[in-house]
Amino acid sequence: MFLLYRPITRCIVLAMLSFVWATSVVPARAGQSPSDQHPDKVEMGETAHRNVVVATGPWPPYAVEDGMSHGTLGKILEIVFNRAGYGVEFQFHPWPRSLKDSLEGTADALMPAYCSAERAENYFCSDEVVTGRMVFFRLRETPPVSWEKITDLAEMPIGATMSYYYGDEFQAAEAAGEIRVIRIPSDVTNMKLLLKGRIKLYPQDALVGDEIIRAHFEPEEQALLTHDNKSLHDRPIHVLFTRANPRGEHLTQVFNDGLEKLRKSGELDALLKPLIGDHNH
Repeated sequence: MFLLYRPITRCIVLAMLSFVWATSVVPARAGQSPSDQHPDKVEMGETAHRNVVVATGPWPPYAVEDGMSHGTLGKILEIVFNRAGYGVEFQFHPWPRSLKDSLEGTADALMPAYCSAERAENYFCSDEVVTGRMVFFRLRETPPVSWEKITDLAEMPIGATMSYYYGDEFQAAEAAGEIRVIRIPSDVTNMKLLLKGRIKLYPQDALVGDEIIRAHFEPEEQALLTHDNKSLHDRPIHVLFTRANPRGEHLTQVFNDGLEKLRKSGELDALLKPLIGDHNH
């Protein structure tokens, strides 16, 4: 009898203690589960957040796979979210894969990216981080092309990268067959095709194109490539937060608030100065 009593008593006491502990936790508001109150929190602690998963591809100097800062935009994004209590995980893939992951919600954000009416259906577009200048790269020996509207380039074979957005006018002309566009998966390969004369023009962000040439071509090849000063377009570059994830709108606001603080403090200008200072033309 005594041998049975002690284990039974211990079980009763443990059960009572468990009940008291459970009922002492602050209850959820009516109609909410505890996870509903803090959708961004993980179980390791009240102030801990899940990582913000960022889908991107190598697009230096904005996004860099190798290196601690992951490029200028990567560094800005990391600073903003780290200060707000979030970790950041960068996933570098070819652009079509990054688009897929963000559209399906396995990644929270896509960057660097232009915003468009079509993209706004699937993403929350952040405030502008920096303005990107899209220009046509060409062989230096090829005279600059005179054009007023994109369809003036109907006879020129133009290289482009799969899934990239080049502005409404370009996209519409391409879809209508009014310009000759050859899309392939790689920015670097496009530049190689330009060097070989397989395409005559290649639209690319001026900063990115210059970086591709420096990183992937020998000095004598670099001397053969240039770009026109006329812009295809000057557009804001954003971080896009997926609508497929329930916290997408919240993360957009967190990023915008942090970006505004960087802007007001002057930190944003300092972070962008190496880009803007070298290409202020």
